[in-house]
Amino acid sequence: MDGKVCTRCGVYKPLSEFHYRYKAKNKRNSECKACMAQRNKEWYNAADSRRKALKKKYGISLEDYDKMLEQQEYGCKICGSKKSHMKHSDYLCVDHCHTTGKVRGLLCSKCNSAIGLLDEDTNRMRLAIQYLGAA
Repeated sequence: MDGKVCTRCGVYKPLSEFHYRYKAKNKRNSECKACMAQRNKEWYNAADSRRKALKKKYGISLEDYDKMLEQQEYGCKICGSKKSHMKHSDYLCVDHCHTTGKVRGLLCSKCNSAIGLLDEDTNRMRLAIQYLGAA
């Protein structure tokens, strides 16, 4: 049976317990899957990750986000919904102009998607409203 010793836990395990790695000597990681999962769990900090993403993508701090949320009474700036309408997150989307990058507010995913799908074109939005009114 082919196997190796994990460099983290020191236990001999079959190669199937190690992730494949093309550049490794025997094409397997030095740490077993269980140890890698534990290390990643210890390393990952959700709040810190979110803070970095807000700064990198939108140029705002977590405090800026929280202030906007409070000013919007904890709801979408368009419809007022307190829900994000996303399966993977309870946070409202940061809406921004794709031309200037300027942040406009926080929106639920439905309102944010609608604006994006209409290419942020106010004329198309008016036409959509007229269309719905005529139906």
